Amino acid sequence: MPYYMLTGEALNAIDVQLPSSHVVMAPTGTDALYPLAQMFDGKPYLATKWIGAGADPRVTVDLNQIPGDGEGPGSAPATSYSGVWTADVGTIAVEGTIKNSGASSIKLTGVGAQCHVDILVRAGQKRKAEWALYGNTVATNFQVTNLHTGKNLFPDGSWGALGTLLDSQVAASWKTGSIQYQVESLAACGSSPLVWLRFTFISQGATPAYIDDILDYPAVDFAGCFGTQNWDPVLAPQLRSSTDNFSGSDVLQGAMTFAKPVVSVRLAAPVYNRWWRLKLLGTPRVAPGLGEFVLGQAQLLQRAPQLGPKVSWIEAGQIRRGAISGATRARNMGPWPTRDVQMSWRFKDQASFRQFRDELFRGSRGGAIPTILMATDATQGLDYPVFGMLSETFAGKRIATTGIEVWDVDVEINEQPFPSL
Repeated sequence: MPYYMLTGEALNAIDVQLPSSHVVMAPTGTDALYPLAQMFDGKPYLATKWIGAGADPRVTVDLNQIPGDGEGPGSAPATSYSGVWTADVGTIAVEGTIKNSGASSIKLTGVGAQCHVDILVRAGQKRKAEWALYGNTVATNFQVTNLHTGKNLFPDGSWGALGTLLDSQVAASWKTGSIQYQVESLAACGSSPLVWLRFTFISQGATPAYIDDILDYPAVDFAGCFGTQNWDPVLAPQLRSSTDNFSGSDVLQGAMTFAKPVVSVRLAAPVYNRWWRLKLLGTPRVAPGLGEFVLGQAQLLQRAPQLGPKVSWIEAGQIRRGAISGATRARNMGPWPTRDVQMSWRFKDQASFRQFRDELFRGSRGGAIPTILMATDATQGLDYPVFGMLSETFAGKRIATTGIEVWDVDVEINEQPFPSL
């Protein structure tokens, strides 16, 4: 039976956001003792909490990674997952008059003026880019380059020869465009789980050219809240998305399955919207909290494990005299057992074995980076997704007979503890 996984660096789309303002808790804000950054730090045992028990608590996330949000080169800071706008030829500046939308655009000045911005994305990730070009009687060209493979993104979503344009505009009017595309695979990117994409804009003449609304963000088909022990059934968790920060567009993508200590939903297909919202419909009894909020893309494992998982439930740290979690710890743990999941795979050729090893074990840096495992239905031994770490050893046993090569692989995932709320 098939399983889905999220693993490797930046498996959570939230942790690559530019400014902290891209994640907002409402209606009461964040409790200072449970800071917002702990909601997407990869450590579900560190909790984030609303400051009060207001009606319909929610978290809104802006997934755009391009600095400036289309409003100019200096209107938002960059992080380690993004470069800054750089003038390669000529100059760039914020323009407040000639603009497609919002407060400003980016003005390119100089003969053959050129600028670029880089963003760091996951290999194989499905994404959407948006742009607006103003030619001013000279061509303004736009191209996207994978710096790891040297290939450019084609208008049909494929990757090919360097120098290919994604779009161009000559007229002194705004031309908008967008594309849904997929970053080249892990194998194509030389087994680099994170790759740099470069967005380059070139003016072909001496008159100023303009660009605006330059955006790029990942699609989403999975959402999970890990560490929801103080949520009550009076709350109805929802996953919603929007194209305009919920000012007019507010789409219910799915009702999230309510369960303690994990609430999650997997969508039937990726959704390419910029803004996302976790909404707890109802009025909570106490201020709710959670250990980790994940938005990402679940990967279907092409080969099912043999038989099924072996699951062990562990109530760690007991003093076996009737006390629960009585051992001294660096941090308080929530009163919920964690799980140890063991699964076995068999591969009939070395190529499929290596692909599995590279995407799962090497992608998670030998278990140093979290992995999320979920079953397609609860009958497969996992009634809610596991947020855990792979064991530090990945063992593959080669069995060869005449004309047949078989690889047996054992995988173990240790669930991370849940927070004390």
